[in-house]
Amino acid sequence: MLDYNMDLSNKSRDKSWENISNEWKEFSHRPRKEAVVNFRLKIRHDCLVEQLKSIGILTNSLCPICKTDTMNREHLLVCLGVDPILQLRADVCLLY
Repeated sequence: MLDYNMDLSNKSRDKSWENISNEWKEFSHRPRKEAVVNFRLKIRHDCLVEQLKSIGILTNSLCPICKTDTMNREHLLVCLGVDPILQLRADVCLLY
């Protein structure tokens, strides 16, 4: 088992999800939908415009709501077109 964990650590080095193994417990006790959203946002595989542009599905990464900035998880918390009550809660899951 130790070899497997070491191999997994080596393969995940320099990936966006490199340190997720230390934080998985944070998601494991949440409802499935919320856990999946948190996990996807954490590893940046989230279907937001920035990710869709990076994999060649879209040609630009502008936010389709406000058209002023790149649509990513950070932008969700400041986008002018998103419900400010949800933004104040700073829970990206509610916005995703």
